Amino acid sequence: MKTYGHLRDQHSANMAQKVTFVEAEPEIVPQPSAEAATPNVHAGLKDELMERVAKATLDEITAKIRAKAAAQPSAAQTAPQTDT
Repeated sequence: MKTYGHLRDQHSANMAQKVTFVEAEPEIVPQPSAEAATPNVHAGLKDELMERVAKATLDEITAKIRAKAAAQPSAAQTAPQTDT
């Protein structure tokens, strides 16, 4: 400020004359609703979850059927034997 301090007032006045203020219209951007965004974002995850649940359920049912079959004697073992 020692060297150019005497020019500050004039410079500030010149720059103030160049400034213009215009009231701009606000730019309103509609945001998508949360409900509209959810299917797009989570569609893949939902499908994957449904597949996993279906597979887990199928595996569980298959395991129960196999366990039941192993616990029950086979038809050949339970058939009455006839004397010939």
